[in-house]
Amino acid sequence: MVRRIGLAMQVNMAQANPPKRVLVVEDEMLLALDYARALEDWGFVPLGPASTADEAVATFEREGADAITMDVRLADGSNGIDAARRIAALSSVPIVFVTGNADGRSMVAMREIEPLAILPKPLDEPSLRRVLELAFQMTPVT
Repeated sequence: MVRRIGLAMQVNMAQANPPKRVLVVEDEMLLALDYARALEDWGFVPLGPASTADEAVATFEREGADAITMDVRLADGSNGIDAARRIAALSSVPIVFVTGNADGRSMVAMREIEPLAILPKPLDEPSLRRVLELAFQMTPVT
């Protein structure tokens, strides 16, 4: 009897706290797959990857997300900062920029969006994990 009650409590807790979904926006497929693998290892559900700004916005509108990892320079000459602006107009979802392009103008533009963090490439995966875990601790449960 105790085992059944314990299992029922685990199931109810899992339903009350589903895994957080993180949209990966990255045009370099090997990096995107690496990020997705790391997210899964940490218990998150990776969405995407999206490789262009339009694809990122469309994926977010279609599937939602609890957080987003966003590269700055994307495929087709599109820009992750523009995608982040468009998504920020729709939602207050936490955005983490992961970029190797942190020039002065880009830094100013990223900061205007008020991202959760700006992480440099090559990505230090433990840093991303800490940032996401902090974001989810601060996000109210809905």
